[in-house]
Amino acid sequence: MKVSKILENSANAAILVLALILLGFLARNYFVPVPHPDSIAVGEKISVPELDFSKADHTILVALQPTCHFCQASEGFYQKLIQYVNNNNNIQLIALFSEETIANQVFLADLNSTFVNIKNVPFSSLKIQATPTILVVNRDGAIQSVWKGKLSTEKEEAFFLGLH
Repeated sequence: MKVSKILENSANAAILVLALILLGFLARNYFVPVPHPDSIAVGEKISVPELDFSKADHTILVALQPTCHFCQASEGFYQKLIQYVNNNNNIQLIALFSEETIANQVFLADLNSTFVNIKNVPFSSLKIQATPTILVVNRDGAIQSVWKGKLSTEKEEAFFLGLH
């Protein structure tokens, strides 16, 4: 075999190996999301002023904004969630807003959602970056699950199954 043919085959093999490595990195970043260090994570303990997580097995925090399109589009889910919580004594439900405004009350009235507990907490203190965000917190204040955005029907079902 000629030296030029050996070099050509070696170069082709090296290019193929490099292409496979690059493809592996791209696939890993696409299929396995890298968590942002400044976003809320499962297992993290949180604290909300004037809120006692030990009062219930689960506390569901729903972060909302009056200007959030996905918050408005999730009205049906909130209705189901409120009904589910009303039928379960071991769960407390709290609507969170980043600041206290009249728009919050108008927003809730437009949703026809009867959130009994409403708290105003700066979202940055809880590392909430988008709305709607739903946090399920155990009685020790540790986050059990994080749900972001408008939930599909499948994700809504998974959410309720996760509360059992």
